[in-house]
Amino acid sequence: MTFELVPLHEVAEFHSGGTPDRNRADYYSGRIPWVTGADLDEDGSILPRYMITDQAISESSTGIAKKGDLLLVTRTSLGKAAVVPSSLICFSQDITAVRTNPEKLDARYLWHYIRSQASYFANRARGATIKGVTRDVVRHLPIPLAPLPEQRLITRILNHVDSLRAKRREAIALLNELSQSIFLDMFGDPVSNPRAWTETKLGDMIVDNPKNGLYKPQKFYGSGYPIVRIDSFYSGKLIDHGKFKRVSVSDKEAEQYFLKEGDILINRVNSLEYLGKSALVEGLSEPTLYESNMMRFSVDRKLADPAFVNTVLQSGHIKGQIASAAKKAVNQASINQSDVKSLSFYLPPLDLQREFVRRNARIHSHKVTMLNALAELDALFASLQHRAFRGELWTEEITPVA
Repeated sequence: MTFELVPLHEVAEFHSGGTPDRNRADYYSGRIPWVTGADLDEDGSILPRYMITDQAISESSTGIAKKGDLLLVTRTSLGKAAVVPSSLICFSQDITAVRTNPEKLDARYLWHYIRSQASYFANRARGATIKGVTRDVVRHLPIPLAPLPEQRLITRILNHVDSLRAKRREAIALLNELSQSIFLDMFGDPVSNPRAWTETKLGDMIVDNPKNGLYKPQKFYGSGYPIVRIDSFYSGKLIDHGKFKRVSVSDKEAEQYFLKEGDILINRVNSLEYLGKSALVEGLSEPTLYESNMMRFSVDRKLADPAFVNTVLQSGHIKGQIASAAKKAVNQASINQSDVKSLSFYLPPLDLQREFVRRNARIHSHKVTMLNALAELDALFASLQHRAFRGELWTEEITPVA
């Protein structure tokens, strides 16, 4: 079964938004939600930060969306979308409200389809710094117009798998919170230091100075030694060792950049949000290098457990120090070796550090299980999404239930 492709404008109408005068504080003291692209979450939820008045609506060009309308972000956070759950939401010029013909197109079906069309919008986006698409691009989005019973069934199937993915993400978030709770219970708040642990600088426990990684032009990639890149670690751990990129380099040059068990990597160039991202090196099956946008160092194990130090580096206390030390440029920031060595935190006794590491390892084991389950659900969702909009989920026509 294949579905006819029709341009969106044949089954929907469109409404523009606007912004009430930001200098009028009285406009923003009402009860009517007003949203921008930043208020739409990736999961389709709407989290308004502003509430406006009736006067703000009547004296501005803000758009008014009704229950069941689809809000589509066409500037900045391009492609995010959400279906309006309540009776009235106002919206900015960064958003287009799509009001579907309910006899032909289900809004939730459209929402799922738009989520699968990131490349359609990205390929048609214009703008040097703020990317956006025109109304014409939205109007001509080709929609696989399944009969309404099929649309609703597809929506139910995708909603179900999506809810399972959300539950897995919630479980992972709870495990992260558990790890933080154990840390606070054992060591106290890292800022107030209520147990008067010794305050120390990272540089005082580093065996050798932090060393920047290897830089090679792209033409050297493809074969050779595996190399850790910034996308090779997550939540303090190296991931998918077998999928590391490989780089061709002489043995002599490689010797300077080999990673050792227990080394710590810290990102030195990135967007401010991810600057200072760290990982503990463990479990490598072959000699492995690391790229130039990160540093490597090791700690004196008579003073500190490297897994404990790696956990501390991911704390809000350290992230605040990194943000303060960062050298900011357009779209990125950086830190140097001196910045890393000057990071300060309290250092509990070594036996307590190791006890925390043991507890945290058990939590991480559960988290790995959850992450693997989430990856399987993500793959299932992508497969269902692809097949659904191609009409390949079933081979027989769906009969509506009376």
